[in-house]
Amino acid sequence: AEAYRELVAELGLTVGDAINAAESRRTLASDDVTQLEFRLDRTADPFVALSETLGCTVELDRVGSSDSSDCTVYVSITGADPADISEYVEESSAFSEAQVLCSHDDCHHIRLRADDSSVVTTPAKYGAAVTSLAVTDGRGRLVADVSRSNDIRSVVEAVQSVHPELDLVAQRERERDSDFEARFRSTFEDVLTDRQLEAAQTAYFAGFFEWPRDTSGEEVASMMDITQSTFTQHLRSAERKLFQTLFEERLTTAPRPLST
Repeated sequence: AEAYRELVAELGLTVGDAINAAESRRTLASDDVTQLEFRLDRTADPFVALSETLGCTVELDRVGSSDSSDCTVYVSITGADPADISEYVEESSAFSEAQVLCSHDDCHHIRLRADDSSVVTTPAKYGAAVTSLAVTDGRGRLVADVSRSNDIRSVVEAVQSVHPELDLVAQRERERDSDFEARFRSTFEDVLTDRQLEAAQTAYFAGFFEWPRDTSGEEVASMMDITQSTFTQHLRSAERKLFQTLFEERLTTAPRPLST
């Protein structure tokens, strides 16, 4: 009986995650969204704590792939030494690793593995899509979009139930400037595997596509803890799907399935 209850509980979590992921994708593809802006003022959050402790600025670049407990997050950190960032991450229970992808002057692009306690990962569980995070010395703003078809009040209450210190300072109804970008991104990301998306994101933020390259394919593969041939396979698949989406899909109509 106990094993059955555990199975049902696990199934419930899996279904819940799938529903929330679908809501987040719908938000990204929606033309009409509600923009929620929260104030972060020395809140109990890993990124806020990092910013306050190191006296630096943390800005979100992208939320990447996730599994049951951790999420890959790409951030730009200004005003802190990479060695200090790595040391902080090693001592933090909220982060499992930090990799410096590339640096430009005093700004460092970092790939982090964060647990599900962060304000960056929480909104997605309730159908919201985080669009920006900027924190300096422990204070800043988080902005997330929610499809107007969602119950906005329920989303806010759910996020604040996890992070009660978050202060909602603005709620704006807006239309996206163009639905092409949202449709294109949604179509593209839906056909990528988690590893293909992670390979493309890591390569991009590491400067792999610059000329000359800031980071080699071997170095990107090492960051992902995979072989260079596996990295190349993931990246080529992502590139093929990108160009297939760009050149073959008519996003104003129902897209045909892309090959895997």
